[in-house]
Amino acid sequence: MKNIQEERVTLVAFLITVLIAGFNPLGVRFTVLELPPFWGAVIRFVPAALILAGIALARRLPLPRGRNLLGAALYGLVSFGAGYFFLNQGLQKVQAGTASTILALAPLFTLLFAAAQRLERFRWRSIVGALLALVGVAVVYEGRGANGAPLTYMLAMAAGAACLAEGGLLIKRYPNSDPITTNMVGMAVGSLVLFGASLLFHEKQVLPRLPATWAALAYLIVFGSCTIFVLNIYVLKRWPASLVSYSFVIMPFISIAASAWLAHEKFTPAVFIGAALVAFGVYFGAVRNSRRRVMEGSAAD
Repeated sequence: MKNIQEERVTLVAFLITVLIAGFNPLGVRFTVLELPPFWGAVIRFVPAALILAGIALARRLPLPRGRNLLGAALYGLVSFGAGYFFLNQGLQKVQAGTASTILALAPLFTLLFAAAQRLERFRWRSIVGALLALVGVAVVYEGRGANGAPLTYMLAMAAGAACLAEGGLLIKRYPNSDPITTNMVGMAVGSLVLFGASLLFHEKQVLPRLPATWAALAYLIVFGSCTIFVLNIYVLKRWPASLVSYSFVIMPFISIAASAWLAHEKFTPAVFIGAALVAFGVYFGAVRNSRRRVMEGSAAD
């Protein structure tokens, strides 16, 4: 009975992360339209890390030590530092809905990286799924669903997806870490990397002036950072990483609807066709296998 209840809580946490994640690219898109990309990420993650530090202090949570501290730092370096180095760059030119379509490659990256690191078995089905997903991204690009975004910016989005995928696998390697303190350390490490990039690229460290940018930052700090990443680690501790990354497959459809509603972005039919191809490729190559392993694991229990 306890296992069933815990599984339901995990499912609810997963669905909340999917919903929040669907609006995240739009929030970042609003910030990078006014702020330099790396500095915009810094003023998102520093307040979020401070909020998590306050929660950890109030709950008297111990800080990560030893191996767990190393895991939290590596997670921050890869997911927040490298991941948002690429993502915030890409979102300067790529629409939020199209960006989410590219991020939907994350489950395939997760499965391929897991096989390369011998965390999961390699399957040829994954290669077929990857090819289908890549065709979907190509359809989006050729149909100018990215509104003429340069290929380099779309590749930056793909690199960001790969970093997020590897970050999820790092969490699986350090299962004893607390979600709150792990993200606190991770965001702090990532912020240092991004601030260094901001200085290196001679960005102006300024505060936003537009109300829309402030609103986007508030959403990203409270929901798009503190809430989503804590819930994501909670789910990762209970489900396989390749199954958790399925959230990236649902994201494009939420992001496309949110972008059309809030940002009045227009999408060509190519975006929807490409998103469907990406979703099917990811399901065929990654999610179907993950679901089967979970079902087999449950039956064995």
